[in-house]
Amino acid sequence: MSERIISAEKLNEPRPIKIGLMGSVGVGKTTAIAKYLSERWNCKPIEERYVENPYLEPFYENQRENSFPCQMHFLLDKIDQLSEERSGLDPEIQDPSLEMDIRYPKVHYKLNWMSEHELDLYNHTCDALIAAKNIYEPDFFIALVADPKVILERIKERGRPFEMKLLKEKPEYFIYLNDEVLDFAAKFPDQKRLFVLNVNGNLLGDSNPERELQFGRLERYINIYLASTKLGIDGRKILPPPFKPDENHSNPMFADSLPHFVDGKNIDRL
Repeated sequence: MSERIISAEKLNEPRPIKIGLMGSVGVGKTTAIAKYLSERWNCKPIEERYVENPYLEPFYENQRENSFPCQMHFLLDKIDQLSEERSGLDPEIQDPSLEMDIRYPKVHYKLNWMSEHELDLYNHTCDALIAAKNIYEPDFFIALVADPKVILERIKERGRPFEMKLLKEKPEYFIYLNDEVLDFAAKFPDQKRLFVLNVNGNLLGDSNPERELQFGRLERYINIYLASTKLGIDGRKILPPPFKPDENHSNPMFADSLPHFVDGKNIDRL
């Protein structure tokens, strides 16, 4: 893979923080998290353009035939989105991040929907495009996790016909995706750049104390991370989201327990 290079001029320009969302289908990435954060921070998320993927609905009808073209379409579209030049100082929320996209083919391969050759070709293409387009991973990740039964119920509630068919035939697909997020969170090498958000509860609604508590914790953790480093993953100075600090923002003892626990279990030990 070729070395990614940032010009000296770019290195001297501060940029907004880039935040990547990790989460299974149906966990609430867009409705509960990206939409609310975009309103809270006055920014526009980079959303998955799933309605423009011509292979998505056919995939839910015939997984083996459409898995590879469906995932390649998502990959190419995400690379295009991340390659676009953006101006302004608003935070960048990737919904989902490329790191989540590349987890789908792994699950498809596990379910025999994608061959080993197709998986290798996908991974090779992904690596080549990341290098060619000079794409860096987000500065910070939010991993959304929930009990499998909660995820399956939410998929059922939103009632997309093509998802309902797969929910009936292969409910383990959605569970495996959630397992991938747990695996990502448990093995992520820099835990300061990760916040695990338990979304078993309802985080929707205009007045929601649980949501305010969770997002208050998230903002405190981001602020502590930014206090520990002034530079992003690409070496450029990063600007924080527009939130107000409180007395816990600089307390590392408070921060240490924030991202690592899901329903009382330390996911670092899973």
